[in-house]
Amino acid sequence: MEEKNKNTNQIFTLNKKETYIFIIILFALLILFFIVCYNCENIREFGDYISKFFIAGTIIVAILQQLTTKQWNKKQITIQQLHKTRKVQMEMINYLSEYMNTRRKNSYEIWEIHSIMGVLVDYSLLKDNERYLLEKYLKGYIQTENDFKYISNNSEITQPRFIFFKNINHIEELKENQKQKLFNILNNIMCTKKVIDTDNVILYQNQKWKNQDGKVIYSKIHSLLGEFEYIGTSVNKGIFEFEIIYSLLKSSILHTFTTFKKYIKHFRKHTSDSLYEEFEKLENKMNIKEKIER
Repeated sequence: MEEKNKNTNQIFTLNKKETYIFIIILFALLILFFIVCYNCENIREFGDYISKFFIAGTIIVAILQQLTTKQWNKKQITIQQLHKTRKVQMEMINYLSEYMNTRRKNSYEIWEIHSIMGVLVDYSLLKDNERYLLEKYLKGYIQTENDFKYISNNSEITQPRFIFFKNINHIEELKENQKQKLFNILNNIMCTKKVIDTDNVILYQNQKWKNQDGKVIYSKIHSLLGEFEYIGTSVNKGIFEFEIIYSLLKSSILHTFTTFKKYIKHFRKHTSDSLYEEFEKLENKMNIKEKIER
């Protein structure tokens, strides 16, 4: 059954269940109408009953149309917003795919993600001139807080620091001799200084610092998780249609949450217990539905 809205010029379609309910109610009203009209004494009274019958029918149609319009609008909002957010997601996933497998079946370890962003070092092992160069040209790239705090639990590490990777060739004020000296310091950190993962295991890496920007990777990871948090919140609050999200984004949501599951839990310890909570709720809903469908 279809009803055209003249104001919005949109077609609203009742589903099978709603159509049956409408027919049953209409049939019941017809029976009631004939029973009442059978006992009418004059034409005027008969006309009054006809008017009331059509008014009742109009109200029923209006109520059903309102319900259908609400469902239709919800689906349209979901599709429109998905189109926008999908483009943003793909840009971030494509960027991150250069450095990590965003669709792998098991979760990344915390130290694996950290090693993609930068390196954890014992700052006390650096010489004064090395610190000076790092702090002058890597300002903002040396971190001591957020999810890097755990390093201070190691009693052997007196001054823990996390240093993001940075492309030093893009630092305009850096002279050629300073650039080489800074590059040597960074390579020295990677090869000979203590580099610690979440289990305080000594790592020795030879990753070239000039190839990536760790702060951008850090930002892209959290932007991607934030996009899924937005979708999760919209679904859980009833703004987005779950079935549409499930059909179009199930694979992306399940894979992304699996990829960063351990990192999300770790990051919560240093920020908020509710971080990316709506994303996790949506992932749980999808897992439940997927198990039921099997």
